[in-house]
Amino acid sequence: MTGDIHTTHALDIAFKEEEYNPSLSKGSIGVEFVTPSISSSNFDEIIGNISFLAPFKSVLLQSGVNTMRNNNPHMKAFDITEHGYSLLDIVPERAQTDAFHVDTVAFVSEIEKVFSSYYVNNNSKFLTQATVIAGEKEKKDIATPLLPLQTTVNVTEKPFIIHSAYPVPTSDIIYFTLSVNIPAFVSIEIYSAQGEKVKAEYSYKANQGMEIIGLSVNDLPNGMYIAKVTHGLYSYNYSLLIQR
Repeated sequence: MTGDIHTTHALDIAFKEEEYNPSLSKGSIGVEFVTPSISSSNFDEIIGNISFLAPFKSVLLQSGVNTMRNNNPHMKAFDITEHGYSLLDIVPERAQTDAFHVDTVAFVSEIEKVFSSYYVNNNSKFLTQATVIAGEKEKKDIATPLLPLQTTVNVTEKPFIIHSAYPVPTSDIIYFTLSVNIPAFVSIEIYSAQGEKVKAEYSYKANQGMEIIGLSVNDLPNGMYIAKVTHGLYSYNYSLLIQR
């Protein structure tokens, strides 16, 4: 069960697509359900808010849908524009997910439709389309409160955070993406797997905000390395692989 990509999916997980054959129960290592967003922007809304892409929104959306469907035969349900929610029903025999789409998120509405219903049987790795949504249970759980209990949490922000180092493996340039909360000098050092410093780059004062740093490593031979990113008195170590 996944989410946070603002789309609706139901799919077999084809580890090797060339071996995928649901009629023979081959080529899937499990199933995945992706729940739609409740109100966060979907692809059509993101594209519509980008001025130079907005005129091509319908073409881009249709192209994206066609590309996804044509290149992913293991995908049983797919949508990138609708808002809604999913209900997961688990019983000993199977797990079923019913995805619902609503007509609008601009105001409170009770209008909704079933977008997809799929289940996976116990000990199976393939989805089957359900003919009906999962039935209500005799025992009702206590409903979630509309608003959470008010609590106080003390949060201390880190001076900086490294979000990613990519690509790994790399052949010539490694990029570091970091958020700087407190301006300070940032430096990057590269160490060999044996702990020997082989490269030192960057020593500049980073301002508050997002930073993307590109570091050339085309002068280093293939192998495993450790990148040490230092911000003031704090540092992070990242494992790197150089491969050409």
